[in-house]
Amino acid sequence: MLYELFVSSDTKAKDSRELNNIINKYGDNTIDELRKRSKDPSLSLRDRRHWRRLLRFATTSQDALPGNLNF
Repeated sequence: MLYELFVSSDTKAKDSRELNNIINKYGDNTIDELRKRSKDPSLSLRDRRHWRRLLRFATTSQDALPGNLNF
């Protein structure tokens, strides 16, 4: 919801493409993988923020996702 208010359409499109690639790779484990990456201390703060943004997009924009993911 809030994601759609504060993010440009270009960023939404880019996030959607990236999320679709991750879904194709991890399938039903996508949300778990995004959570893991968003909390990984070996990644830079910038990278963790990126994964948190994708996780937020994945969990709040279910209609944008192909298929059903287990949340």
